[in-house]
Amino acid sequence: MMQCNLPEKLVLSGNLAENWRVFKQALDIYLVAAGLEEKSDKRKLAIFLNFVGEEGLKIYNNFNLKKEEDTFENVLQEFEKYCQPKKNVLYSRYLFYKRQQMEGEPFDKFLTEVTKLVKDCSFKIEEEALRDKLVLGTSDTRCQSKLLVEGELSLDEVIKRLRVAELDRKQIQEIQLKESNSLVVDAVNKSKALDERVIKCKWCGQQHVAKLQKCPARGKECTKCRKLNHFAKVCYTKLHTVRAVNNNELNNSSGEEYYCGSVLHITDCLNICWEEKLLIENSIYVKFKLDTGSEVNLIPYQVYNKLLKLKKLSLNKCKVRLNAYNKSSINVYGTVMLEIKLGSKSYFIDFIVTESGYLPTLGKDTCVLLGLIERKQVNNIKTETSGTIDKSEVIHKFSDVFTGSGRFPELHELKLKPDSEPVSKPPHRVPIKLKEKLKIELERLCHLGVISKQKEPTEWINRIVIVEKDEDSIRVCLDPKALNKCILKKYYEIPTINDLKTKIGKAKFFSVLDLKESFWQIGLSEDSKKLCTFSTVFGTYSFNVLPFGLDVSAEIFQENCEKHFNGIDNIFIYIDDFLIYGRTKAEHDIALNRVLSRARELNIKFNLKKFQYLPNTVKYFGHEIKDGCLLPDRKKIEAISNYDIPKDKKSLQRFLGMVNYLRDFIPNLSEITFPLRELLKKDVVFQWNDNVHSKCIEDIKCIIISPPVLQNFDSSLPIVIQTDSSQSAIGSVLIQNNHPIAFASKSLSKTECEYGQIDKEFLAVLFACQKFHYYIYGRHITIQTDHQPLVALMNKELHAISSQRL
Repeated sequence: MMQCNLPEKLVLSGNLAENWRVFKQALDIYLVAAGLEEKSDKRKLAIFLNFVGEEGLKIYNNFNLKKEEDTFENVLQEFEKYCQPKKNVLYSRYLFYKRQQMEGEPFDKFLTEVTKLVKDCSFKIEEEALRDKLVLGTSDTRCQSKLLVEGELSLDEVIKRLRVAELDRKQIQEIQLKESNSLVVDAVNKSKALDERVIKCKWCGQQHVAKLQKCPARGKECTKCRKLNHFAKVCYTKLHTVRAVNNNELNNSSGEEYYCGSVLHITDCLNICWEEKLLIENSIYVKFKLDTGSEVNLIPYQVYNKLLKLKKLSLNKCKVRLNAYNKSSINVYGTVMLEIKLGSKSYFIDFIVTESGYLPTLGKDTCVLLGLIERKQVNNIKTETSGTIDKSEVIHKFSDVFTGSGRFPELHELKLKPDSEPVSKPPHRVPIKLKEKLKIELERLCHLGVISKQKEPTEWINRIVIVEKDEDSIRVCLDPKALNKCILKKYYEIPTINDLKTKIGKAKFFSVLDLKESFWQIGLSEDSKKLCTFSTVFGTYSFNVLPFGLDVSAEIFQENCEKHFNGIDNIFIYIDDFLIYGRTKAEHDIALNRVLSRARELNIKFNLKKFQYLPNTVKYFGHEIKDGCLLPDRKKIEAISNYDIPKDKKSLQRFLGMVNYLRDFIPNLSEITFPLRELLKKDVVFQWNDNVHSKCIEDIKCIIISPPVLQNFDSSLPIVIQTDSSQSAIGSVLIQNNHPIAFASKSLSKTECEYGQIDKEFLAVLFACQKFHYYIYGRHITIQTDHQPLVALMNKELHAISSQRL
């Protein structure tokens, strides 16, 4: 009978289920190979019990099987139950979703691992789950983006694409290595790095070979300072400087000099640790030299041979020629990929196996990758004294942030109210003129990955709204009226103009970034995509991204932006508009660099056409910011100043609505507009009076044309509020350093108009405190009024005030 390998003994510790699966597979192979599968049940049971070992035999004895039940198949089933307890599906899925392809890890190894993990997850459609994990877990972000855009792909197609992408990367690396005739490696063996150059020696002042042993001053005493290893003619004591010299300096000096005015302490700089002990292949610890002068990672053959005895490794051919820094060549055996563990993280790193006698070395790129060396990025930010950074420099440095389509890392899930009834609507008939344009736009959105064809029937089907942008293009918007009523609202605070004024403070430099395609940069989960399905004459489609039109879109987008750009100073986010500011040019540029760098990390894109870089006047939040002050938008001022005399109530309402948007810039607005608002009452006939109403219009236009400049709020300055009242309105202004921060006014109701004057004045104070609560809460404030009786009244005790209203 042929000789067969015997199965390894069953290991009853660690991952018991996996150990049993491997053992049973090895046992089945052995029985077939040895021709024992047809033998008696009793003999196969004896062979099995022989292989399970002493611990397995104890477990077998505890089964207490009856004589007729003590068969080979029954015993296998009992061991199966023992070794494979009830699965924790939730934990198995946690491990599956958590698994990511590590940097440098071969794709096939990653595929094997996730294939093994998915088997314990009890997914209904295991193939789809594995496909999604491969796409979301790959370390190749470029290939991942392409796969996400293409959408519906099978598991085999995804595996094929990822393998091809990995092969392309390897081939490009090989080409780059071939083009490099010689890679410079730092001297890892000092005995091979002797410098044979002739230099002028700083210790003796003469010319000789650059070896310290050849220096005639070595061991000699200086006649000037009485110190060793140099001559008096090169002694630096005449410069009144002291050189910190270690005892072993001459033996190890690399020829560089360091001087100091006084010696605070002497430190042996050679004791700085440039070594790191790392675990390789979960087998042995190796001490590596951290070499920022090396372009490659080295491992000597004796270390590789030691690993080879513990692990099965494959050595690949290598045509690279290595030179040490003294130009001597280093013999190379080949390359090998090794798993390195640093802390809790694992990395797959390529090493070149060299002849024995060299130190294991990590090159500069690997040192940075592992975080052993921090590379400080020196930003070329110039202050006012050294010139300015041009907009083109910023665009060139971050060109990738302004091109292509972006997507936030996480997918968002829309949640419905309980017992929501799905709504399905047929498509609208599209006019002939728009039909071809709609087809082209749908194809474009599919290509971008914004929408995808819905192949399966869905409960929710919305309609669309087609908006013509110009003669050649249209915009397709979702019309989710029914869906909006059923979506659970997630309330998130959207910043206001008051938040902006308090945030920018004394800033003088501003830039504005606009997120490209805003809401489309947030992807939707599979269930949410089905909610955003819409019907057209060309078929049914689903939005893969957050569509315009949903009531919750603005809050979702605001929350995502603030979450992912958290921790960056000097930035104000209003939905998709980012305001970058700073008190100095340098402060502004640092913030801008951090925002664009973070966007690059997250694969978020900004709109280049809307990028405002340090303009004289910044347009933001419907206002203008100039010299650190807030001004109304000039277009709004022009629209109001060019507005014709209202002809009816609707046109008057439109005018007052435009004026009300700029109410912060108009003192006593309610009092000025009182005659106009009287015309809007239901029981009043619209009858225009040129002497009264036209004068009101002209007064408003005069104030708007040259509005007061509002300063930004500064929490470090004292606060003053001035109040006043008239027969029909009350008004107030918030002041700091004698500059207005904000104006507020209110028309009085019919009942309030009947108040006494002192009550109206006090009502103005109360209104101002409520209106400016955001600014004044928890602060000491000063109220200024022109009504002297109110001042006297406030100095009285509460019980001495006769007015019940006060």
